[in-house]
Amino acid sequence: MTEIVIALLSLPDGRLVFQRRDDNTKISPGKLALFGGHIERGEQPEEAIRRELGEETSLDVPRLDLMFAGDYKIVHTDLDSEESHYYLYKAVVENADFAVYEGSGAEAYSTDEALPRSDLTNSARYAIVNLLGEK
Repeated sequence: MTEIVIALLSLPDGRLVFQRRDDNTKISPGKLALFGGHIERGEQPEEAIRRELGEETSLDVPRLDLMFAGDYKIVHTDLDSEESHYYLYKAVVENADFAVYEGSGAEAYSTDEALPRSDLTNSARYAIVNLLGEK
């Protein structure tokens, strides 16, 4: 089973900040996803999310107030039914104007705007609905 950390970044106005994945990625190409990635051997989830955010963004990661929001498992039907265990962290960022080093940029949407989108990854949708209680 793959272990993954993701960060649900939100703006002061409540909008959520997503990463637009590159079109050539193996998992969810071109879709809106949460920032994050794989936990490396020997890493704790919070160490991993801080490392991933540092690799993927220009955010001042040491100053981010990351809060653990829960975990869940999803079976990826597009990856030979591989199951992934996700650890979700939340943080508020001032704006979405930070540099994104992986993917094609950051995009901000309210939950009402994000949830109906067909280009939202299943893992992001699951986190928003089941861990944040949004419908």
